[in-house]
Amino acid sequence: MSRERKVNLEEKILRRIKEDNITLRSRYVFIAKKLGLGGGFVLSLILAVLFFNIAFFSLRSSGNLEFLSFGRLGLLAFLESFPYEWVIVAVLFFVGAGVLLSRYDIAYKKPFKILVAILVVLVLAGATILTISGVNEKLEEEAVEGKNPVLGLFYGRRKGVWRHGLVGEIIHIQGETLTIRTPENKQITVEIVEEAFSPSRADFEIGEWIRAVGQWKGDSLQAFAVRRWRQHRGSGERRFRRQK
Repeated sequence: MSRERKVNLEEKILRRIKEDNITLRSRYVFIAKKLGLGGGFVLSLILAVLFFNIAFFSLRSSGNLEFLSFGRLGLLAFLESFPYEWVIVAVLFFVGAGVLLSRYDIAYKKPFKILVAILVVLVLAGATILTISGVNEKLEEEAVEGKNPVLGLFYGRRKGVWRHGLVGEIIHIQGETLTIRTPENKQITVEIVEEAFSPSRADFEIGEWIRAVGQWKGDSLQAFAVRRWRQHRGSGERRFRRQK
């Protein structure tokens, strides 16, 4: 390219920049943008891990996985008690991390599906490690005891009544009818139907925690299956008690 053509090309470029009001950005702007994307990506991943961890801990500490052993009604009770809110929030943060990752060069150099799969494994592994680490138990104790009001948004909120099942402490026994107190401190009557799968009434004791599935008849649950809560006398029960 001759010098004259080069000068003309430069003049055209400069004139076009001036006409379109194009401003040149400092390299520091691009660095700051990359740092912002990187920070947002890492923060989104951390939050995804934390919220998956809360969901896993909720399932583990509530014992609601036991509903699956009750058959069809137990499955319905499990689905009703599933911590959807935490899983949805975790998935949203994970999707956000994926969107930010797609803005990086690595997303074009490596198959994006493989990168997402690696992130899924890392997030779920991190959430699982946190769930079994004992950290959640300590945080829930602080939440239940009122030491940290913010933690109360995530921990210590136990439900015990759903459309097809419930969990609670036996406070009265009369024949085949049990009166239980739920984690929300509600008293509910559980009527064990004749064909119900459960130990005999004599096997239950006041103070025990039970899990039952069935159908509601007014304010009473017609129970088709009743079992002791397997975490009876365990840490889960103690956390339930402290909420009263």
